Order: sequence, then C-alpha cells, then structure tokens
Amino acid sequence: MGSGKQVGVLYVHGIGAQGENFAARDIATMKRALGADAEKCAFASYCWQTLIEPQEQAVITSSKRLAWRWLRRLFASYGGDALCYQPRHGLESFYSRVHAGLDESLKNLQQALAPDGKLVIVAHSLGTVIVNNFIWDWQHEDSVGAAAYTAETSLLTRLKVLHTQGSPLAIWALRFPDKGTPVSLSEDCVWRNVYCPSDIIGWPIKSINEAYAGMTSLTDHRIWVGGMLTRWNPMSHLRYSSSRKVNKMLANDIKAML
Repeated sequence: MGSGKQVGVLYVHGIGAQGENFAARDIATMKRALGADAEKCAFASYCWQTLIEPQEQAVITSSKRLAWRWLRRLFASYGGDALCYQPRHGLESFYSRVHAGLDESLKNLQQALAPDGKLVIVAHSLGTVIVNNFIWDWQHEDSVGAAAYTAETSLLTRLKVLHTQGSPLAIWALRFPDKGTPVSLSEDCVWRNVYCPSDIIGWPIKSINEAYAGMTSLTDHRIWVGGMLTRWNPMSHLRYSSSRKVNKMLANDIKAML
C-alpha cells in the first residue's frame, strides 16, 4: 500500500558523472516551485551512469603517455556513455542493466504512490533516449530489452507527463532507415521536448519523420537556457534544469494533475 502521494516524479540522469545525487538540486527547485503542492508528490531519481563509469575510468587511467588528456577524458566519459549503451540481442549488456535499473526505480517510486497515483518522468540528454527505449521495449515483447521488465512497470500505464530536455533522439533515430517509429502514449499523456537553439546535442523531435510529426501528444519547445556565459554556446546543454521557464512549465504540468 502506497503512502497516498498523488504524483510521482522521476528524474533520469542525462550526462556527466555527478553521481547518485545528481537530481538533488533539481528536486529542491521543483519543490519550491510547487509550494504546498509538493507535499502531494513523491520525488525520485535514477542515475544509470554509475553502471558505466568504472569502464570509462579504466580506459582513462590505462595509459599516462597520451596528449590532450583532458579532451580524452571528456570523450571517454560522454562518448563512452553512448557507446556502452548499445542494444545487444541475447547478450548481457549495459543496455539491459541500465533498463533493469530504471525498472527498479519505478518499482520503488510506486511504493510511495496511491493506487491511482500518476507518473511524471523528467529526462535529460542520453537519459531521454534511455526512457524512450525503455517504454518501447515495455510495449513490445520481442524487443531487445523486454527481459528487463517486471509487473511493477505497470506504473508506466499511469504516465501523464514525459518531459525531455536536450534530447539527442533525432540522432539516435538515424540507426533506422526510416528513422523509427515513436512509442505509443495514452491520449491524456503530454510529451514536452525542450531544446535550446545553441545546444548541439538537443534537437526537436517532431522533425524526425512524419510519424513523430503526427504525434498529438508531443510538443517541441524552443527555449533559450543558460546564463550570459552558456546561453549562446553548447554548454547550454547543461542548463535546462536551472531555467525558470523550463521549471515553471514542468511545475504547471504537475499542478494540473493535483
């Protein structure tokens, strides 16, 4: 039996090695934005990157006599995440481990919700691709990651807001000749994809193909994020969670469910 919370909000890690507490500041910001309504919500976070980081660190420290070490560390960390997270049929992989961890996070969050509690997922960067693939695999029993799911993943049936920030899904879609098929979302589910024009990783999703363009639940939001030093360059990719406009949009969506 849950504690009676009306809305569960799950933050999914996107980029970098911030660790398990990566969303602490984001959650605190959202609680302030919600005010008294925050008491009606349960908050949780999932950092999948800790599964992959040891492999990346092993590569970084394996050799001392290399030039541009700071740039190599950056590539090994950010590029390594995407390379490790590749689906592999019939084999143990980070793909399946990452999805199993997300499934576990949903199970834990469900324990804090009322039986009819609603779900909000906030994902950033590569985390948006992970959430997309997680939902797809859950909806298709023959998919590569279907084995990661349990009955508790039924919480996904109560997904009402999918909030993606700085999503590279348009690039991930290049893996498919037709750029792929979108996940199926319920009629009352809202998918808001936020991208900043100067963020070279974040892209509009409706532009992927006609199937995505036709999704009535999906809206691309072109929003400038970041301050004077980051708003105009690729570092804006790390500034979505500090944007007042982005947080207000999310808070309004949560309040609409209460």
